[in-house]
Amino acid sequence: MAAVDTYRSEVARRAHYRCEYCRYLEAASSTPLEVDHIIPEARDGITTLDNLALCCRSRNLHKYVKIDAADPRTGETTSLFNLRAQHWPEHFTLDRDTGTIQGVTPAGRATEKALVLNSPHAVTTRQLLIRLGLFI
Repeated sequence: MAAVDTYRSEVARRAHYRCEYCRYLEAASSTPLEVDHIIPEARDGITTLDNLALCCRSRNLHKYVKIDAADPRTGETTSLFNLRAQHWPEHFTLDRDTGTIQGVTPAGRATEKALVLNSPHAVTTRQLLIRLGLFI
């Protein structure tokens, strides 16, 4: 964990201080966002900037050691959204009226479901941040 801590400021700055999965703003959180291994160490992921992401606690807990999940539309197993190799707007959309994030590709849909991007608490918080102009 100490190795991850040495990268935290750079990871946070690169992420614009937002969870890279659900875009939750760190300043709106009562606890700091966490540094997550995109490919978990338990899956032989290494601690390098290219394999680290800023992540809210909820997304990090739901992700755990997952690297893939079922696409809820097709049932086929697909890799989760890769923050370093893929672009968020190509895989997700935000409904600003409802506060929900929808996956629009197999990776986006699998990630949306596996990381529980639309839990009731996440959606309520997102709606508030949207109203306050604090959500991208």
